[in-house]
Amino acid sequence: MSSLEQAVHLLAEAKIKEERRHIQPWRYQLDGFIEVKKNIMATPARERNAQIVKMADKGQLTPDEVMNMNYMYFGEEATRQDRVKFWVGLIANYDGLRRIQLHNWFVIEEGGEHAIGEFGGIVEKLPWPLFPFGTEFIMQNRELKKACLDVTGGGRALRLPTGIYRESSEGAGAYFVPVVDTPHGPAANVGEVQDAFELHETRLSRLEKNYRELLKTTKAASPQQQQAPTYRGGGRGGRGGRGGRGGRVYGAGGAEDPGDF
Repeated sequence: MSSLEQAVHLLAEAKIKEERRHIQPWRYQLDGFIEVKKNIMATPARERNAQIVKMADKGQLTPDEVMNMNYMYFGEEATRQDRVKFWVGLIANYDGLRRIQLHNWFVIEEGGEHAIGEFGGIVEKLPWPLFPFGTEFIMQNRELKKACLDVTGGGRALRLPTGIYRESSEGAGAYFVPVVDTPHGPAANVGEVQDAFELHETRLSRLEKNYRELLKTTKAASPQQQQAPTYRGGGRGGRGGRGGRGGRVYGAGGAEDPGDF
């Protein structure tokens, strides 16, 4: 194909694309996706992993993203297929805390005896996913371990250290219900959760009371409110509007005084 024929072919393709976009505007979005996909696929693995590490350092990954990256991005390339197979199995067969615990055992086992000795004793108490073992994530994993070790006696709720995960509805900084041993087996200690709800209810009641008092004080101190003419009875008022009925009081302009709620 000559250069002229190639140019004609490219112009014809561009014309066809433009006509398709005119008929189907969503094709602009498809073209945008194709461009993004091309850029992602062209990014070297080393650069991609460096970006993930940077995001982890800034606490910009959710717990699910941390688990995903352990199987998709890190670890030995030769074991990638088996790692993905294990991760898909976790998703298909386990959820919630049990999935996190099994993920953490996977991470610890890969870390060898040193990691098993350092983290094995807290896996059952740890409600958050560990990061891949390696020098890039030492700080995050040790902060998570410290949060577990700081809980003594089983009566205080675990508190996720700030800056480890990206905040979400599940929430960095959220409380987790502690599990304690009882004569009948493990049980959730919800006492602190109840206390937290009662504390928030008390604070809301106090805020509502303060707002009412502030509203009364503001209305009493307002010169405009004190000097505003009022109209009583069922008669028709002046230019300010209709008078009140049944003894209601209307302010300037005929607007009904809402009073305190």
